[in-house]
Amino acid sequence: MRTNSAAFSALWGATFAIVLAGSGCDRRGATEPTRSASQVPPSPAESKPDDTHGQALPDNKKAGSTITVTSEEFYREFKADKEATKKKYQDSTIIISGTIVLVGADATDRGMISLNAEAQKTYPWVTCLTPGEFEPWARYSPGQTIKLQGQYPTGDVSIPVVIRCTVLEAAPNPAITITAAKFADELGAGPKAVTEKYEGKYFYVSGEVDAVEKEMNGGATVYLKGNGKDRVPLAFAPVDGTKYEKYKVGSPVKVFAKFDGFNFKTPQLRDCELITK
Repeated sequence: MRTNSAAFSALWGATFAIVLAGSGCDRRGATEPTRSASQVPPSPAESKPDDTHGQALPDNKKAGSTITVTSEEFYREFKADKEATKKKYQDSTIIISGTIVLVGADATDRGMISLNAEAQKTYPWVTCLTPGEFEPWARYSPGQTIKLQGQYPTGDVSIPVVIRCTVLEAAPNPAITITAAKFADELGAGPKAVTEKYEGKYFYVSGEVDAVEKEMNGGATVYLKGNGKDRVPLAFAPVDGTKYEKYKVGSPVKVFAKFDGFNFKTPQLRDCELITK
């Protein structure tokens, strides 16, 4: 079954390049920030410097222009000429719109929203990095159209990226909200029926952690209590690092995840992101 783990791995590596290219190589984002239950994404004027994933900020006092662009247009410009794209956007506020193809955390555990680029269905896309404590997966999911405001990074970047992004508009979130017990009931219909109904769809699954099992290859499976008969497994690949360590047995959780079919009759919920707010 296909998963976006490889794409996330590529994005993590590219984001590290952005961090290293920024002023001071600030790596404070590598640790889990203190999170507030009432936190909302700040506006660009309110964001702190380290909300930029290590990037220095452009001096918008030089030019107060605003440029509106689609993610497809932005991607084509970047692909054609990186330096010209940097010169055009660096001192302006960017209003960018598109369709979400990925939502998750980068290598420093900061949020990112990736938007469509032309007809591409694989990496790279246009990546919008969000403020440090904001969890975009809690509100937005792939397939959703969205409009964001942000800025172009000052350092050299290898992927089309916009930093300090805040959401201006978004269509309804298509992700399905379900309890682990209800999802376990759904699994009773059998692999074929469940795959036909849900493969490739995104879920908000809530339940209690029943077990955390590490694997020899560096991955792990977190099991949520189900309906007494079946548990709900959350699959973490080696490229996911130690994300599974956030899950503690007996703790209630809400998780954003993609249903990726079955592997030897075992359901696969992947690309999991814990929601802490």
